[in-house]
Amino acid sequence: VPREPSTQDIPNNGTELPSLFIYLMNICAKGIISQFISEGGANPKAADPVGVFTAQVFSHKDFSWRGQSLIDILVAKFRVVCPVLFGSRGNEKTEKGRQALGWKKDGPSWIPEQAHNNRMAGLGAGFAS
Repeated sequence: VPREPSTQDIPNNGTELPSLFIYLMNICAKGIISQFISEGGANPKAADPVGVFTAQVFSHKDFSWRGQSLIDILVAKFRVVCPVLFGSRGNEKTEKGRQALGWKKDGPSWIPEQAHNNRMAGLGAGFAS
């Protein structure tokens, strides 16, 4: 007969989660996004191993809180760097449109169109992996 899970079965089940743990998960999420941008744009197949690592880390019970994954940290970062994945639209020719589409600025000017396309392709491949 299966038993109901108790509070002892779920790690990190307290009322508070250590801020250092959240910080480390945030740094891990930043690294994952960075890998998707740098490797996934040139070769979308390179995003698969990073995606496997991501799934492993964010699905592991030791890296959860109250039995819930902290994947929201990564999804929030995806929402900032690639809003198109979440339905955001805009005109590439205007300043506000580029901001809405997640174009990155290189100093006072925008990155070149090819660099933007590679960046979005890497993020899309990473999101799919």
